[in-house]
Amino acid sequence: MDKKIASAIFRYRKPILLLMSVLTVLFAWRAAHLKLSYDFEKLLPRNHPYVKTYQEFQETFGGANLITIEVAVKQGDIFNYETLNKIRKITDDIQFIPGVDRYKVVSIGAKKIKDTKSTSWGIEKNPLLWPDVPKTPEAIQALRRTCMSDDTIFGVLVSIDGKAAMIMADVYEKGVNYQKIYAEIRKVLDREGDANTTIHVSGEPIVVGEVIKAMPKILWIFGISMLLVLGILYLHFMNLRIPVLHITVSGATTIWGLGLMEILHFTLNPMTTIVPFLLMVISISHANQMITRYAEKSILRGQGGIDTAEEALGEILVPGVAALGTNLAGFAVLAIIPIGTIQELAITASVGMVCAVIRDLTVLPLLLSYIPDLGKNHEKKHVVGGLFEKMLTRISHSIFNRTERVVVLGTMTVLFGLGAYYASHLDIGSLHPGSPLFWENSRYNRDTKKINEDFYGTDVMSVVIKGEPGVLREPEILHVMGNYQRFISGVPKVGGAISLVDMVKGVNQKVHEDDPVWFTIPSTAKEVGAAYYLFYSGADPGDFDIFGTNDLDSANIRVFFKDHTVGTINKALEETKRFFAENPLKAGQVRLAGGLIGVLGAIGEVLGRYHLEATLLSYGLICAVTLVTFRSFIAMILVCVPLGMVSVMSFAFMKLFDIELDVNTLPIAALGMGLCVDYGIYLYGKIQSESRLGGTFKEVLDRAMVSCGSAVIVTGTTFTVGVILWVFSDLRFQATMGILLAFMFVMNMVTSILVLPILIDVVKPKDIFSYLDGPSAEPSPEEAACRVAVK
Repeated sequence: MDKKIASAIFRYRKPILLLMSVLTVLFAWRAAHLKLSYDFEKLLPRNHPYVKTYQEFQETFGGANLITIEVAVKQGDIFNYETLNKIRKITDDIQFIPGVDRYKVVSIGAKKIKDTKSTSWGIEKNPLLWPDVPKTPEAIQALRRTCMSDDTIFGVLVSIDGKAAMIMADVYEKGVNYQKIYAEIRKVLDREGDANTTIHVSGEPIVVGEVIKAMPKILWIFGISMLLVLGILYLHFMNLRIPVLHITVSGATTIWGLGLMEILHFTLNPMTTIVPFLLMVISISHANQMITRYAEKSILRGQGGIDTAEEALGEILVPGVAALGTNLAGFAVLAIIPIGTIQELAITASVGMVCAVIRDLTVLPLLLSYIPDLGKNHEKKHVVGGLFEKMLTRISHSIFNRTERVVVLGTMTVLFGLGAYYASHLDIGSLHPGSPLFWENSRYNRDTKKINEDFYGTDVMSVVIKGEPGVLREPEILHVMGNYQRFISGVPKVGGAISLVDMVKGVNQKVHEDDPVWFTIPSTAKEVGAAYYLFYSGADPGDFDIFGTNDLDSANIRVFFKDHTVGTINKALEETKRFFAENPLKAGQVRLAGGLIGVLGAIGEVLGRYHLEATLLSYGLICAVTLVTFRSFIAMILVCVPLGMVSVMSFAFMKLFDIELDVNTLPIAALGMGLCVDYGIYLYGKIQSESRLGGTFKEVLDRAMVSCGSAVIVTGTTFTVGVILWVFSDLRFQATMGILLAFMFVMNMVTSILVLPILIDVVKPKDIFSYLDGPSAEPSPEEAACRVAVK
């Protein structure tokens, strides 16, 4: 069947190449219109209770797409006209940046932050820095007293030592140009900084902006990596046309994938730009197997051409489709995870793998047929390949040595056992303060650290109290909220919390001649209602939004965190659930959890649930593809056992080197799982086909190793060298992914050329050994020549 398909492909060689060329041009045109953008909403796990709470209340209480800015002074404090004017100007400018929700910009320079005073005619509320910034010493001193005595300002918007002020701004989650927002914010902040004023900024929109800013260097690293890969391939074949073929076929595969993304109305997420590069790497990997088979056939025949290419394609078609199918399975299963970013990536990567199947198994062999002299003097010219062949011949002989066999299997078993232990303790979520995408000493992480040192924290969790309209007048509800604020503030990494309880206490104190004794919750619902009325009487529309809803049915407790590591998030959520379980509300219910902490908590729970399911499903699909390919249950086990070993050791590697498993790294780990089985499929298929030539298993293994094993080593080595260069990236994420992929490539090579042959020799599957034990068919002249050459 495979030979008939190969024959059909070559029968229409020119029309197929013409069609593929036209499609490549069309896809390139569509790919040119692909946008680089980031959609925060796609990070939200659908139907998770935390996300439902977040989406229901984000318009009122604010979202998780928050920017935090600190304006700090080196000498003195912020209470001077020059610094206060900077805070006011930055606040005003931030409000008018496209994409920023101007009604949710909060700072002492915002109109909604007011000084509350009790007068003979009621409550008087005046903005702190509006309409004019205080200039006189008396006015500035009064402002200082207000900031230091208001619990909603002290430690939240003004640092405890008075040397810094915070500005917080919400960014919309849809239709936002993060690159423009980042550029505008940097422009404003750079303008206001001076010798005595330092400005620090943190938040998810800034993370995206920093990643986009790093893209040129990332692309340079990708480009240099590809040059290294192609350079090593040239040294292997000593033929310049081989790297050109790789660029032509694999580059076109990537173009197809990007073009289809645009057709599907997807955008290129700056966090996952690594994936198109990996698709190109996969295409090169499979292309190298095809080119190696063609070169081998050309040597046997004395020349290449259509017949040689057709024979090579017929031999590699089934294992090639199977290997690409396992890559497809590794990505496709990610679609079961209910997170938009991952599902979109699963679809686009799966489409990319289909493109790789089409081009690697049609265009490449057709182009190879136009290079009839590829095998001419090849065995005398290539350098790297000769070294690998000698090494592989030595390895194939060593596996028949009992001692060396025991050492190999024993070592891999111990590594698998250790890997299983560490993999079972793999953390899901961020393990490092700041952003795990950047290095610890990066500008972003330094800024985040500074803000967290001076204020309650950069990350927010919203705990919502929901009930019937007017429920927030009940003192019992407010007492529970106040008790929770004190309780959660004692949890590690929690900087503090604010809510309408602080506002009610403040108003109650003001109407009692500002006596601190009255900084308490009123004892009756009527008195609480009066406090709300007095607050509203001097407020502007939107002033109450950060505390609660206007019909007093929902309240927001804002909890500030010093970091959003998985340990901090899990501890806070566990303690919050425990508190409200022990202190249930008589009226109303507790809704968890909004803010960035709530969103990350939801993502962590979803990944914790689905990552194992996706891994097992991917493994099951890979096993199914292998079973269908070789039509042997034994062959499936032999090929997939090394895969399982590498997968487990990869997760253990992530644990040992503190590599997070999150929405950015999970797709790479899933891809690696599919990629790791490629070499095993190709090698098993080659051993199977070589066994039909007869001879002992040692002779068969020698021939398979020199041919397919050499391609495995060359491909694995080139990719390892290529991804190792990623350690020079400005992004810690890219660097750690490079190390992880290098580890997976190396371990895949080791298990493919060491473990798989040993397992085959131990188990002795019939689809291989039946040809060795029984009489073999009369070999063709080419096959006989191959046997003579090996002997």
